[in-house]
Amino acid sequence: MPRAIAYARVSSRDQNPQLQLDALNAHGYDVIFHEKISGGRDDRPEFKKALAAVEEGDTFLFWKSDRFGRSAAHVLTVVKDLRARGVKVVCLWPSMLFISHNLVVVRYVSDMIAVMHSGRIVEFGPAEAVLADPQHPYTRELLASAPYPGSHVPSRAGSDPNPSQVADVEPADPHHPPSGCRFHPPARSARQSCRSRDLSRARPGKCGRGSACTTLPATSVQNRGCLST
Repeated sequence: MPRAIAYARVSSRDQNPQLQLDALNAHGYDVIFHEKISGGRDDRPEFKKALAAVEEGDTFLFWKSDRFGRSAAHVLTVVKDLRARGVKVVCLWPSMLFISHNLVVVRYVSDMIAVMHSGRIVEFGPAEAVLADPQHPYTRELLASAPYPGSHVPSRAGSDPNPSQVADVEPADPHHPPSGCRFHPPARSARQSCRSRDLSRARPGKCGRGSACTTLPATSVQNRGCLST
């Protein structure tokens, strides 16, 4: 039967772990491991016991990401390993927010992805859906620039087949944005409507995805009723 394995940590004996313990207790768990030890140390015995205790189908529960890992790289590695073992990772405060331009890295830790351009969310949805079928040209450009071997961005009729070529156009000034879509100056697939119609905010559709782009073809998930602008 799946279990919830909780972990709590404070850095010194002067710190009180009660806030963490109360939050974890309110959520509910089957087993908890907690300790008073610096998060920068590799030899955290209770943390290692907690990782060893979780099995496929279990949930690994913690209060905040700074209680969990030594650094962002360490958090990424541990979360990736746990998910590969079939373990669900849950952060209570209030969730784990990870910000990066590298969507390949974001894939490791995120259940949901929101892509921002010029201070506005232009696409969002479940991580695997957004990365497998990016709808907004800026999302496609981010994926095309991801530094990993054999990267490939799915092409789509009517869209820019190689967004990474768009490198010599300055991004829009967020303090003096252009008319229409803020991404239209560097977008090779931009149409006249992009220069006059502002769809800079993605709105949720029926399947939890959204994209702020007017250039999506009739075959896209947006026009099948799964996305909404």
